[in-house]
Amino acid sequence: MFKPYRGAQGPSIRESGINHFKLIQFLKDAQMKCQNEGEEDSAFRFEMLVEYFSKDYEPGKPLKFNPTILGF
Repeated sequence: MFKPYRGAQGPSIRESGINHFKLIQFLKDAQMKCQNEGEEDSAFRFEMLVEYFSKDYEPGKPLKFNPTILGF
C-alpha cells in the first residue's frame, strides 16, 4: 500500500478486540434479562462480572480467574 508521507508512522493494522464499555453493557443487559426471567442466581453472577469489569479489570491486561469474582 502506498503511503504519501515519510517518517515514523503508527501501525496500519489495528488489533481487533472487545470494547470494554460495550462488554459491560452486554453483561448488564444479560443480568436484566436473567432477572426478568426469574433466574436470580444467574443474574447475581452477571452482576458480579459487571462489578469486576467496572472496578477491578484493567483494559489491556490479561484476565486472571479468581472464584471470588463470581461470588464463590
